[in-house]
Amino acid sequence: MAGNFKKLVTGSWSLLLLIVFVITGARCGDNDEPEFVFMAFLIPITITPPGEKIQLGDTLWISGSFPDTLEEFHSGKYFRLENFDFKSKICVRKLVDNGKNISEQPGGFSYFSIFNRSGSLEDNTQFCGFVNFNYQNSRYNYKIGLLPNKGGIFTINFLWPIDLHGMPDEQIDLRPVIRLENTPDGRKRIPVYEAFYFVVNKGATNFDLFRAHCKAESLENPVPINVFYEQKGSFTFQVVE
Repeated sequence: MAGNFKKLVTGSWSLLLLIVFVITGARCGDNDEPEFVFMAFLIPITITPPGEKIQLGDTLWISGSFPDTLEEFHSGKYFRLENFDFKSKICVRKLVDNGKNISEQPGGFSYFSIFNRSGSLEDNTQFCGFVNFNYQNSRYNYKIGLLPNKGGIFTINFLWPIDLHGMPDEQIDLRPVIRLENTPDGRKRIPVYEAFYFVVNKGATNFDLFRAHCKAESLENPVPINVFYEQKGSFTFQVVE
């Protein structure tokens, strides 16, 4: 998937911005021309135990609780996403070749049994499954266990909604939940979904282990979308038999 992100950075974002400019440019003489505000939100994730190694038979837990008021990456401001469907996925890959990027590594779900304690991981294929957070009392809660049945080096990462071409999923509509103030000259400001950036263990993700066993494209092209996918929003570990 990191290979897709590289294409996204070099081409798809430009295409997205071009579409917006064409739309707004067609209305360049209109005093009511809106301002489109691209928004990316930071979502905290906790994975325990946090070390690089776990023993075969031990359970790895993806768990935690976070408020529905989330930080927006570009502005640093906080916005409320109440009872929101993030449409995001948990992906597991087995790292077998340090010359290949993460999208070229084999899927790893077949090496684990899954336990849903709060929230759920559903429809998991060989590579990814949809994650659902429980929402209660203005907080999102989750606790999902992965019990390994074989040894190896694995990485868990979180994939926000994008289409097959690496573009933001147009089905994510922020307008029903976010109201932005008008521009100083009275024009509407429209929120546009860009990404959900997951942050695992506050950035302590065992990235050195990742880069030793997988090609790290975020080092070659350290733009936010790559850095969050490989460095901040992943977790790499070794299952020891």
